[in-house]
Amino acid sequence: MTGSSPPFINCVFRNNFGENFGGAFGMAVHVAATFNRCSFFSNSAARAGAIEILGTSPVKVTNCLFFDNKATNRLFAGILAASAMPTIVNCVVLEIVGQGGSTGSSSQIASSTLNVNYSVTPAGYLVLGNVFAAPVFENCGH
Repeated sequence: MTGSSPPFINCVFRNNFGENFGGAFGMAVHVAATFNRCSFFSNSAARAGAIEILGTSPVKVTNCLFFDNKATNRLFAGILAASAMPTIVNCVVLEIVGQGGSTGSSSQIASSTLNVNYSVTPAGYLVLGNVFAAPVFENCGH
């Protein structure tokens, strides 16, 4: 995807295979996509199992859940931002596995230019309101 601004609200991206870039979603330059209340489950690609954001894409990810996404050829498996500055707010990033079973911080969310705030992630993003522990989910009988 290049040069567009699609909104994704209440979407579920599950069991997708992105071959090389972004298991659920791969964005090139000038993409201003917004993801709100979306879930990314069990997606895979050679790199960036869930979302890969390239170039100057100001992507916004809010209130989303990332679980069990895998990268088969790289260490980064959750969200990869290469030369992009996405904003990630109030998200849960959990059980992400990179190449060789890596579960380190760069396997979860990888980039040096991320704005990650008020999120739950095992990665050490020391900014506003982040929690560095696994969440406890309850079955509410729905």
